[in-house]
Amino acid sequence: AFRLADLPNNASNPVDNTTTTYFNTQLTETGLASYFSRIGVRRNTNDSRPLAAQVVGSTTAAGLLEVDVPAGAAYINLLDRVPQFYWDTPYDVLKADPEFSTLVSQLDNVPTLAGVKASLQRANLSQTFLAPTNAAIAKFAATYNTSLDDPLLAHTLYSYLRNGTWANVTVPNIPTGFQVRSFVHKIDAVVVPLPYTAPQPGAAAAAVTFASIWDYVTSRPDLSIVVISLKSLGQETLLRNASLDYTVFALTNDAFDNFAKVIGLNGTADIYQRPDLLTAVIETQWYHMVPQVFRVGDQPLNSTSYFQTRLATVLGKVGNYSRVGIQRGGAADPAFVVSTSTTANLVAQDIPAGAGYVNVVDRVLQYYYDTMYDAIKGEPDMATLATQLDASPQLAPIKAVLSTPNITRTFLAPTDTAVARLSSVYGLSMNDTSYGANIYGYHQLTDARNLDSNYPGSSSAMSSLGCCAVNFTVTRNNGTTASSYLRDGTRATVVSANIPVGFGPVAFVHKIDQVLLPVYTSAWHYVSQQPDHRALSALLALEGSVQGELRAPSPPLSLLAPTDAAVTKAAAAYGLTNLTQLLTTTALQKAVLANHALSGSYPLERLNGTLDTRA
Repeated sequence: AFRLADLPNNASNPVDNTTTTYFNTQLTETGLASYFSRIGVRRNTNDSRPLAAQVVGSTTAAGLLEVDVPAGAAYINLLDRVPQFYWDTPYDVLKADPEFSTLVSQLDNVPTLAGVKASLQRANLSQTFLAPTNAAIAKFAATYNTSLDDPLLAHTLYSYLRNGTWANVTVPNIPTGFQVRSFVHKIDAVVVPLPYTAPQPGAAAAAVTFASIWDYVTSRPDLSIVVISLKSLGQETLLRNASLDYTVFALTNDAFDNFAKVIGLNGTADIYQRPDLLTAVIETQWYHMVPQVFRVGDQPLNSTSYFQTRLATVLGKVGNYSRVGIQRGGAADPAFVVSTSTTANLVAQDIPAGAGYVNVVDRVLQYYYDTMYDAIKGEPDMATLATQLDASPQLAPIKAVLSTPNITRTFLAPTDTAVARLSSVYGLSMNDTSYGANIYGYHQLTDARNLDSNYPGSSSAMSSLGCCAVNFTVTRNNGTTASSYLRDGTRATVVSANIPVGFGPVAFVHKIDQVLLPVYTSAWHYVSQQPDHRALSALLALEGSVQGELRAPSPPLSLLAPTDAAVTKAAAAYGLTNLTQLLTTTALQKAVLANHALSGSYPLERLNGTLDTRA
């Protein structure tokens, strides 16, 4: 326990006439270094009032609203801001520590390090950065007679690390990001990516003809367009690295030309006249680069082996759809490269290039489905939707929209389990001849909404092609959810987000675990959704036959629905705690329940006179 008023105020820092006294916090007990878990009280000689002091964390300073409030044997101070023990980004760590001034200067001034700097400036990104001190960089320059800010070397040195150079961690676990999403470790040597000469699995006896992946792709005239694309992505320096352990699928010029025709152009030359398309075409190259070494010929027979590409790590938008597969049949059969919606032939296979391999393919690998209907057909847990769309004439207009390429939409696709639950709980079907098209339309949104981790805002209403708006709610703790925004409050969780559709993508399919209902589809649907009708719902479910009538979508009846309080009151009139103690047989239960169901459609203004019930 200490009082702020008793702390020193003798201007030990002459620059700003302040004195800061530090104290370890309980955070130190979690194992975090005390340098980052301590908290400081900064007092200014020019204003000795305790209220003028500041409470300082690693990156923030809080003002005081109340000071030294006694509380038993302790003291409480009321702050106007949360002191942060962490830095917001790894780049902020480097800027704050004078031992990283050389590193910061290089990040700020070397153009080829722009991508590295951008990554280090991203908040809440899970990463670890091994940060060389000024002394480490100076030691590197003296040892190798090379500057670390050389534009040809810098990106590789700061991005791709290998064994070969030992560095000691002098300060570990410098925290960044709320909930500490990443760390910076201060090291005393630059870790150099030395040439890699270890034998690759299955690559025995094959002579390395090309010094690097770049040397190979630039040696073939029929790969000239992919060379231009990779240059545009800033990958030349990386691919020149002889120790780069990548597997690259290089597209022939004919593959680009055919792809241009697929997206509605006459040929590759037209892409360069469309900057909006050009960027997207170039970015497809991330999907053709696998950051690990493997040989196609080493993959198991009669199966498909999948590998993650750089698409997810670079663009971060496509999740599971960033994989490519090697499909093999029998020993004498050719292998194929498979993506989400395309299959490519291998023009050249397993070409050694430095520490990596190049495979030449004749078709652009697509990580997306061509249409929303293709996405539904391609996902095994949406087989019920696919069957309904194929077999139901009244859904033909819906299928036509879902089968249209390059249309901007979001489709909330109920899984097979969700569709089955609609039937078992509500007695409804999504392909009903009278209302099925409306339910399908309610799951189509007139906007392409990517529910990635950077989804903006807490919620937003979107127009559907059904009757009403759908509300998206993002819950950071529990994932992303979508819910209808109307009377029934049907709520669904997105179990698989961002299935990409169309080149761009231009649309998305999100799998949901409940069917969203735009209106109450029956009297039972309403009762089952209301928290104050639980007793009535339970009694209807127990008896069964009246519930069956109430579940029908459009019978001519009206329901007088007793609340839970009404049911309790009825039981109490007979000295009972539960109405089922009185209604002990199915016949009695049916008699009472049917007496609340009126034969005919009666809004409030028509509830007058003697009316027939279902009893």
